[in-house]
Amino acid sequence: MPNDSLDQHLFRWSGGNQQQPTPISRWDTRYNMVKDIATGLHYVHHEYEPRVLHRDIKANNIMIDSGFQGRLGDFGLACVVAKGKESYTDIGAPGTLGFRAPEYIHSGKATTKSDIFAFGVLVLEIVTGKVAVDAQHHHLADWVWHLHKEGRLPDAIDPTLTTEFHTNDAKRLLLLGLACCQPNPSDRPTMVKALQIITKSEPPTDVPVEKPGFVWPPEEEQSLSSDNNYSTEQSSLGVHQTVTVGIEMTEAGQASSSENRGNGLHHRPIAGTSKELFSIYHTAEK
Repeated sequence: MPNDSLDQHLFRWSGGNQQQPTPISRWDTRYNMVKDIATGLHYVHHEYEPRVLHRDIKANNIMIDSGFQGRLGDFGLACVVAKGKESYTDIGAPGTLGFRAPEYIHSGKATTKSDIFAFGVLVLEIVTGKVAVDAQHHHLADWVWHLHKEGRLPDAIDPTLTTEFHTNDAKRLLLLGLACCQPNPSDRPTMVKALQIITKSEPPTDVPVEKPGFVWPPEEEQSLSSDNNYSTEQSSLGVHQTVTVGIEMTEAGQASSSENRGNGLHHRPIAGTSKELFSIYHTAEK
């Protein structure tokens, strides 16, 4: 593509290494970029037959054309969902650190909702100018959720933007990003709903100020089988306990932050032969 990929513009500009203003320094460019990406994802999820799951939505897989419009690119991990099916299961849950939905990491099962999780992370990157996972292994969604809880959501907006914008428009996208990053897939919007919010045919989505806990296995699966592989763990946690997503790790014990210590951190291998580990916290409701 004539203008390379989104990450080369977004993070070069937001990272303090600006040479001269580029289109990505404008708010209208960023808003339209989110709309372009959403339109493409809506197409492969709801218009194209058979349905396609991208499985690796991130800034460096968004190609920029000569008109500075965003295009979904790099379908190397994409998969076709068989007619009558809703998911595609793969060994090792391939994808990119910070963009893989918790249920996808746990099961290797990709769905439209796991794509939507990655889309939500990308939306937050575009609005904030920050990367999904920083050098301290903190996830962007957790930081934005913290600001949302404190009523300071506008503080997440990239301060390097060079054009004026309506704060409500930025909040609309930040709330959409958080909604798409909900830990439990049933709480995330579809791309139909997401596109309606972006085009302002629907109001901004409501997002809880507290990040919900990740429940595994999903409640609907628990009701189908009371003696599944996770029943022992569930009973040991107690009736009112949930599993809350922590961070992904590339090697056992690689990440260590003040947020991790003292929270009962333990590691569970991802399904398959992948060496990545999924870190979760066990937290009980008081």
